[in-house]
Amino acid sequence: MKAFLLIIMTILGIALSCKGIELMHLGTDVDGDGIGIQFLGFETADSLSGQNIPKAAAAFLAAGILLVLYGVISALCLKRPSERKR
Repeated sequence: MKAFLLIIMTILGIALSCKGIELMHLGTDVDGDGIGIQFLGFETADSLSGQNIPKAAAAFLAAGILLVLYGVISALCLKRPSERKR
């Protein structure tokens, strides 16, 4: 069960990182008042102004990197019960 949760966490981290990179490539180049940000089918920001896009990109990227790192480090530390007794 732990391994399944770590896999899901790592996949979510990769998706967050991709969204952050996508927003970084967009930059502050928007038409009108701002943009709406959707992540995994949910609208996280209805109208994000152009000046706040880099902040949102950094937040998505940081959250993604932290989740991936946590998943990888936890997977490396995850041992089978028979190996813990030795």
